[in-house]
This record gives sequence, C-alpha cells and structure tokens, in this order.
Amino acid sequence: MQSTTQRLVPFLADLIGVGLAYLLLPVLSEQLQELGFINSVILGLFFLLFCLAVYALKKLAPAGPRVGEILLGKRPLAVLGVFFALVFSLAIAYTAGFLDSVIGVNRFLLDEPAVTIYLLLTPASWFGLSLIYMLLLSSEAEQTVQVGSGRYALLSLLGLTGVNLMAVAFAAVGIALSTRYSPAAIPLLAFLTFLLYLLLFAPPRLLYQTKQPRPWWLGLVTFLPFLLYMAWLSVQ
Repeated sequence: MQSTTQRLVPFLADLIGVGLAYLLLPVLSEQLQELGFINSVILGLFFLLFCLAVYALKKLAPAGPRVGEILLGKRPLAVLGVFFALVFSLAIAYTAGFLDSVIGVNRFLLDEPAVTIYLLLTPASWFGLSLIYMLLLSSEAEQTVQVGSGRYALLSLLGLTGVNLMAVAFAAVGIALSTRYSPAAIPLLAFLTFLLYLLLFAPPRLLYQTKQPRPWWLGLVTFLPFLLYMAWLSVQ
C-alpha cells in the first residue's frame, strides 16, 4: 500500500502543478508585465520555496539502488545549478525593469560611480543569491527521511510541487515576454522553451525519481507533458 501511494505522488504533484498554473498564471503574468522592483520580491519568494522544495527532496532516503550517478554527479549538477542561476537572474532583471533601465542610461553618465555600481552590483547580487540553488543542488545532504515513514510521502509531494511551482513562475515570465514582443514561429519557440525548462527543472526531479524503485522513470510520464504545457503557455 505504501509503495502504491508513493508511486502516485509524482502524478499528483504534476496534477497540482497544472492546477496552480490555472490559478496563478493569469494574475502572476499580469503583475510581471508591470515592470518594477516588487517583481523581484515576488520571484524571490518563489525561489525561496523552490530551494526549500529541493532541500526536502534531498533529505529523502533512496527506496532502492541509485541509478543515473553519472548524470547526477556533483559536477554536472553544479553546472546546471549555475545555468539556472544565470537564467533566473535574467528573468529578475527583466521583470524588475533593470534591462529596460540599462537601455535608458545616458552613455555620458557611465563614468559616474553611482551608475557604475548600479550596472555592476545589481545583476551580480541577483546572480550571487541565485547560486544558493547551485550549492544546494550539488552538495551532499544527510538523507534522514526513511522510506515508509509518515513524512516520506508528504515531503515528496511538497518537494515535487515546489519544483512545479517554480516552473509556473517561469511560465509567467515567459507570458510577460511574449505579450510584449508577440513572437512568431510559436511551435519552434515552444519547443526551445521546453528544452530550456528541461535543463532548469529536470535535475531536482531526477534527484527524486532516481531514489524510487524501478522503473524509476515512471514518474516522468506526467512531468514531461507538464513542462511541455508550461512551455506552450509561455509563448502564447
């Protein structure tokens, strides 16, 4: 019974992810279209929940022999963590209005110390904070939550839902961008966005899935369509 319940957790998390997209995307994407500092705070809250979700997944003990050690080694995870930090920093820079403000900076003021600090330290601070995820993803964590305990299924659900919630936040950023720029070649752009989301969100999902009994990939059956759906919504 416990094994059956655990196998249903990924499907339930992805279903909740679709529900969260339905509830949050209209309001969140509309807010992110209004460029301003408050958007960096909002995305920062989503990032905090995302980091807590990944930490919860790393605390889970394996339910069987680990697989995929090459893909989930410390170095590949660190590289993907840095990539996430870079993309997330760009998302904040756009929604906070930083990129627009850089375009509007008078080139004759570039030698002013205040402008230099603004141009250099602002994105660097966002990137530095985003690297917390890289450290969390690639570091070792004591796996104290044992299979069969009451907390295992709960932390699994909360962790996977937190990862999906971050994907919803990225979809809202994508909607804000596509609403402003009205991109062409939407099917191709949706596919490229799907590949981007795979690089961003597959690592924490695989960290969980590879801890589960074989076939460990079964939980990805609904995760991939979920990411594809987020990618499609991002470019509409």
